[in-house]
Amino acid sequence: MHRQQGDAHEVNFLFNASSVILPFELNAAAFQCLRLFDGQHSLTEIEAATGLPKAEIKKIVSALQKAKVLSIKRKTRATVEESRFATQLNFLAEFETPKLSREEMQRRLKTSREEMQRRLKTSRVMIIGLGGIGTWVAQGLMLAGVGQFTLVDPDVVELANLNRQCMFTLADIGKPKAATIASKFTQIDACVRTKILQMKILKKDECVNAAQDATLIINCADEPHTDMLNRLVTEAGHTLGIPHILCGGYDGHLSFIGPTIIPGKSACWYCYEHALDQQLDHAGYEHLVITPSHIQGGNIGAISAITANYHVLEAIKVLTGFATPTMLNRAAELDFLTFGIHFRTFKKRRSCILCGSKKGKKS
Repeated sequence: MHRQQGDAHEVNFLFNASSVILPFELNAAAFQCLRLFDGQHSLTEIEAATGLPKAEIKKIVSALQKAKVLSIKRKTRATVEESRFATQLNFLAEFETPKLSREEMQRRLKTSREEMQRRLKTSRVMIIGLGGIGTWVAQGLMLAGVGQFTLVDPDVVELANLNRQCMFTLADIGKPKAATIASKFTQIDACVRTKILQMKILKKDECVNAAQDATLIINCADEPHTDMLNRLVTEAGHTLGIPHILCGGYDGHLSFIGPTIIPGKSACWYCYEHALDQQLDHAGYEHLVITPSHIQGGNIGAISAITANYHVLEAIKVLTGFATPTMLNRAAELDFLTFGIHFRTFKKRRSCILCGSKKGKKS
């Protein structure tokens, strides 16, 4: 944004992602330089075009660099990692904290795009369940640069998986899912490290033991029952103090976007279940089971991918800190017929047996 007042030019730089506006007042010569800071002109070319001494141009460049509104691209040979994540680093750059006043900097954490990418590389994500949701979650996070995984699934690849689960081929039928995905990871990034647990998690202690070194737990499993698994995962997550995402599933034209839970900060899964029960009671509904929840419903690959990638993006927010997770104290229903989304919020209960300040009996 630009406004001229006499010989002075007021220029406001807008950081789109954070909505931070940084004002500058430039003279006519400096403003003329600004138009040439497009990544296509060298300092020598800018000197020739403006008539300003190179030393003066460097002062302008230095001031804009310190404010994080200008970066200098030098012609260097990029590493494989820099080349692979070039566009992602450009995306993360939109969320870097700009350099402000000393007082403001004391209140805000400066995080560079390189630091955010490093956080992904050094994170370990445990994914429970490698089905229609879990395979897309695993692929999305590996492509984003997560460097370590714990993959938990007891099953082998079946022909019926191939319509909606990614990373599998006909040649993989009969092979363990977790080991197959780990092998596919290394074909894309040889540095990825994967711990394989070919098992079904049925107890809290099993989850705690498996997640000891995890940075984030993501539950994508639905056997024997999604709600039961979400309960034991949220209990394990609170025991270990590890953030966890309870991925949703799908039923017909609706998909469930599950909550992101950060122990000590957000409400837990029990709080969500309590809020949902209260809402149904208030509306005069009761839960009537017609089809057992473990019976597999119909689905297509597009729904699996869309539902999973909502959770992938949420996981990247948790791991990098580039934005506040959207699903804290929230769950949502996504309608694939209308593309409408309905959010349901819930609060931490003081009496919650898991996350409340006055823990008591489960209500």
